[in-house]
Amino acid sequence: MKNESKLEESGHVEYLPLVQHWRALLDAQVHFNDMSIRTRSVGVTITLGTYGAAGMSIIQFPDKFIRVGNEPWLHISATIVIFGLFLLVSTFLLDYKYYYAMLLAAVTCSEKLETELERSLREAELPPFPQAFAL
Repeated sequence: MKNESKLEESGHVEYLPLVQHWRALLDAQVHFNDMSIRTRSVGVTITLGTYGAAGMSIIQFPDKFIRVGNEPWLHISATIVIFGLFLLVSTFLLDYKYYYAMLLAAVTCSEKLETELERSLREAELPPFPQAFAL
């Protein structure tokens, strides 16, 4: 890459693995952010479709109930709504407990690495990171 050749030309090749690690962490942040957005959009779309199906079942089948004994207990649209709630909660858990947690972990690692790089550059009397490498 052109930035790596600039780094080699400047004579500071010892920082190359750290810069490559930093780039990989940035790629991970972009990936988890993208997956979080995709999960939300797909989850909300499917959930809204499910609620639409529940609404249509009320209109098309107003007399269809799940019966317990001979008594009507629950309209069939309620089971579709419960399924939609399950999808919504599943989407939330996947997004918040997995992708968001991974994104925070990647950001935390990046911050630690940036702090380490800034300290090393200060000790070597080089410009601050990332300006030192023209990234």
